[in-house]
Amino acid sequence: MSKIKPNDDDTETVFEPLLETESSLYVFLAEPAITTITFFKDADVEKSRKWLRERVSAICRANPWLAGRLVRKKNLHKNVLLALPKQVQDQDIDALLGSDNDGVKSLEDISTETPYSTVCAKLSKSNTVVGPGYKLVGKDKRIAMFTLAKAADGQVALIVSMTHAVWLMDIPTTRCVDDHDSFSAVYSRRDKVGLDSYAHMFLVNNKSMVFRGNVTLDARYIDEEKIRKWKEREAGNNSGNVDYISTNDILTSTFAQSVGADVLLMAINLRNRVENTCSNDAGNYSLVVLHDSQSSKRPSDIRSSLNSGPPFKRKGGSSLPGFLSTVKAQCSLITNWAFSTFNADIELPTCSEGAVSPIELHLPVYYPKSIAFPISIIFKAKAGRLGMIYGGRPKVINAVKANAPLKDQISSNMFR
Repeated sequence: MSKIKPNDDDTETVFEPLLETESSLYVFLAEPAITTITFFKDADVEKSRKWLRERVSAICRANPWLAGRLVRKKNLHKNVLLALPKQVQDQDIDALLGSDNDGVKSLEDISTETPYSTVCAKLSKSNTVVGPGYKLVGKDKRIAMFTLAKAADGQVALIVSMTHAVWLMDIPTTRCVDDHDSFSAVYSRRDKVGLDSYAHMFLVNNKSMVFRGNVTLDARYIDEEKIRKWKEREAGNNSGNVDYISTNDILTSTFAQSVGADVLLMAINLRNRVENTCSNDAGNYSLVVLHDSQSSKRPSDIRSSLNSGPPFKRKGGSSLPGFLSTVKAQCSLITNWAFSTFNADIELPTCSEGAVSPIELHLPVYYPKSIAFPISIIFKAKAGRLGMIYGGRPKVINAVKANAPLKDQISSNMFR
């Protein structure tokens, strides 16, 4: 990444305060970056890098906050500030694009056949992944990074990374370079939404974190036929007095029941769900809804927690565990990155005139060593294919594989 001297000249820079939770070391400021890696087959590296630069430039000129840095200015606001240029310059684009100086060459031996843990380890050492927010504050580093790297087996890898402190939850990182999106601006309207009552609640579960033992990850495609039949069955039963259930409801419920979760943390997007928010709002407008084993037993139970509107909370079930019980409880987390705004249909140019390379595989990056308790991420693995990556002890992996509506393994070599 090019080193650009910080410019905090108020005539050239706009300062946008982060939300309370985004400025907190206990919440988003300490969270790892949101990162994805997308593999393409037979794409031309140099042509693709030119395409990426043009794409990132167009997006960032419409959305200058992507070229921002995190700073503290107590005279302006008590929270951490996002310092963004009033006008994005070429040097700002240079700072957002990964280069050989960022360890890109170290990624030349990874591919869709490389063990997932190795891919994650290579990325963490390559400097193509943005650090957690607290490591960016006051530093000459941008909040996002876009890298096009030559990979093994004739593949090319696109790595997109953004600090969680200002992550745009409704627009996944890879959508920033989706060739079918318009260059529309995404606005931040933080002052119009009171989210204090919707702040994330994080549980420290000593049993899960200290005695987690051998953890691993698996990733499989969703079995669409099983999902279809499940929805038909639920509709016929009018289960839970809900009009419909979604694929996410089914996957969330089956995951929670498979891992035997005493407490399930289900991340949801608040855009278009709370007053004065829409899809074009930048920031962590999100919430974790807490479920116990009873309130996550059926897909209709999950749907009921979302249908009534804010404040979003589980329906039925018993009281959540107190402090002492939480220490011994089985916690789990599920989040959905299968955004409607991203269709996994990006195409890169190839050596042949007019020919393009579609996505071979799109994956969230989640470090196995970060797994404190069972986790799951729903995502779009490629055009028309929904996937789920899930992690935990071998017992958890086997239970999810047996009970959730999953199909083929996404890559038998990546996830052994």
